Amino acid sequence: MTYLSQTEAYHDECRENLKKITANIINRIDDEGEEFSMLKEFFDAHMDELELSKDFYNDQYRAMNEYYEYMGEHYPEETAKYDPDFNAIDYEAKRLYVTWRMEYWFTVFFETADDFGLSYVYFFYPSDEEAYKVKYMFDATLGTRQTAEGKEVLYLGDEIYEDPAEHVYLWQAWSAGHPVDGFDITDNEYGYVYTYSAPVVINGEKIGFVCADVDVEKVKSTIMTNVAAQMVVLAVILLISILSLYALLRIYVLKRVSMLEKNVKDYSDNKDAALSEKIRSKAKEDDEIASLAKRFANMIDELEEYMKDLQAVTAEKERIGAELHVATQIQADMLPRIFPPFPDRPEMDLYATMTPAKEVGGDFYDFYMIDDKRLAMVIADVSSKGVPAALFMVIAKTLIKNCAQSGKEIAEVFYSVNNQLCEGNEESMFVTAFLAVVDITTGKMEYVNAGHEPFLYRHDGKWSWVHPDSGFILAGLPDFEYSSQSMQLYPSDRLFFFTDGVSESQDVDHNLFGEERILETVKKNGDKDITKMLPLIREDIDKFAGEAPQFDDITMLVFEYRGADKK
Repeated sequence: MTYLSQTEAYHDECRENLKKITANIINRIDDEGEEFSMLKEFFDAHMDELELSKDFYNDQYRAMNEYYEYMGEHYPEETAKYDPDFNAIDYEAKRLYVTWRMEYWFTVFFETADDFGLSYVYFFYPSDEEAYKVKYMFDATLGTRQTAEGKEVLYLGDEIYEDPAEHVYLWQAWSAGHPVDGFDITDNEYGYVYTYSAPVVINGEKIGFVCADVDVEKVKSTIMTNVAAQMVVLAVILLISILSLYALLRIYVLKRVSMLEKNVKDYSDNKDAALSEKIRSKAKEDDEIASLAKRFANMIDELEEYMKDLQAVTAEKERIGAELHVATQIQADMLPRIFPPFPDRPEMDLYATMTPAKEVGGDFYDFYMIDDKRLAMVIADVSSKGVPAALFMVIAKTLIKNCAQSGKEIAEVFYSVNNQLCEGNEESMFVTAFLAVVDITTGKMEYVNAGHEPFLYRHDGKWSWVHPDSGFILAGLPDFEYSSQSMQLYPSDRLFFFTDGVSESQDVDHNLFGEERILETVKKNGDKDITKMLPLIREDIDKFAGEAPQFDDITMLVFEYRGADKK
């Protein structure tokens, strides 16, 4: 509790400090106004032509003098101005001015980091917002490059991908146009840090981010120092309390407890129901030990009644078992079980199985025609197991099917289902899912992935892994944008989909079945009749597991594309 309270307090303090630091820098940028926006525009267009010294702290004065000398020679009327009229000066004057001012701003960012004990303070702006790419204008890593003259200058304009799943608060702040209450945690080659991001808005236009990083280990060290100090004080208090309590226990408690223990032993040996009255007669004090003695006496009296109730409890357990059996059958009936499912469509065939780890499970598969030529296939795994997972599975399966049959693009299907599942999801359950839509007239397959396993694909008689881009889980993050992929199927191609109950099946030594064994068993059985392929794979899984109990729901689906001209 001490650690948690210190962590929360110090995180709040750290977040407030980062707010103040970034706000201070943004206020200084606001003071520059249009000048900072102009610097960014020139930088974005001419970053490769700027040569900023790595020793920008000292070099900024030389750069300033070069600018004023050039202006005095070519634009004497502009020399006295702090902010030049960019429309009135030539490219070289602009380059000299931007070089000077950027070296000044580099100094501001690094001095701020040093003054406040931060790891980094820097500025970047989105270069491709839809692809979550940003470009660094004032980078904290100070990479360098060699000019044609052999001069070592700063490398500018580094462009990287900022993963929205890892930088949640950053992109939320950009979307909102103002800082949000939280910081992202990153652990990479630049360190293990908390990052606080504040968007810069000039004249109502967002131009980039000011970000401040603080070392996580430093934060943890401060927290642990505070916790250790409190724990020393608590330990001293606890030691004194224990010694005092022990003295009281010896005087007022242990003797009576010893007597009660003897009575308990007598009942254990003789099962004499009359002992309850003897215990009550000696429990005359009004304290916890007397209460314990009376309760033990009551327990003796209630034991016979309990034995009578045991039969009723056993009957109730049998009733619940019967109801769970019915629930198992109902869940099984919800999944398509008639194979072949489309006997009038010779262009394709498929087969699927689902074996729950408990009476009911959270895995499911589904397939259905969207229209005359498009087949949809779904395989999914709900977090957790048992009845809660089964209920969530019914909701997810229904939502996916309704959205898919409405004609939406498959990425939009997952977007819509994800938002609906996020609503009222107080138990924080989630679903990993995979949706594929095959045009059986052309063999083109589009698919979208929501954190699910890879799948196997056979072409020209060879099986190989397909590792689709892993989108975020369903019911995990509202308004997550999913992306679809596509691949071309040819006659006799097969697809094998599965849930993690296959890859994570364990033997008695807790070894996992794993992807290597999956590939081996699929290669061995992949050319068998489509209705025999999955049972043979399941035999290999069971043989591997041996006596180990089934750890998770096991769901598999195989699809064969035979071609539009198949007779």
